[in-house]
Amino acid sequence: MSKDKSLSAAEERVLFQSWRDGNEDAGNVIVEAFRGWAVTIAMNYCGGRRDDEIIASALEGLADSMRLFDLSRSVGGRPVRFASFARIVVNQTIQRQITSRSKSQDHLAYCGSSLPESITDTVVEDPSTKDQKECVDRLMELILASEELQPRAKQVLKIFIDNPSSTLKTAGEQLGITREGVRQHLLKIRAAVARDEKLLAAATEAGLKLVA
Repeated sequence: MSKDKSLSAAEERVLFQSWRDGNEDAGNVIVEAFRGWAVTIAMNYCGGRRDDEIIASALEGLADSMRLFDLSRSVGGRPVRFASFARIVVNQTIQRQITSRSKSQDHLAYCGSSLPESITDTVVEDPSTKDQKECVDRLMELILASEELQPRAKQVLKIFIDNPSSTLKTAGEQLGITREGVRQHLLKIRAAVARDEKLLAAATEAGLKLVA
């Protein structure tokens, strides 16, 4: 989201309250503030390429998020920001669209994309948002404690936790394995998260994208 359209926590709350009181202009301000953000999430699913169907799904998820957002919700005594909640809904809406599409074509081949470089690539909330960081940290701790994963997979994940700017190549160089080897370990991590209800719930809370 561009700085000129970003909303403070106070502005966000006032706009939502006004919109729910019937002020459509307030709703339009919220949409415009988050439209570009939602489009960026959509394009991340296709390696930066524009896909109108995925973008439409992202905007649909944004609209659903606005209707479902609970202004009274808080984490650790701090109100949950709209972006933290909307990220989950937008990702889920996009993933439903991709699942539907995959019945007739391979999504990764269609998009020309590959597994993102970092296991936490979609968790790009403002680092000053404490509740988002706590969710991500908790997810990483749970994954590292999982008995389903081999030690090497955990080593791969720890590299990305310690240095978020790591890539498949640099991680592979540290461990003495190929870029594809790192990719396979990340896929195993995602598969383990998807199979475990506790990990999946933590991933959803953190906004982790489970579809590459």
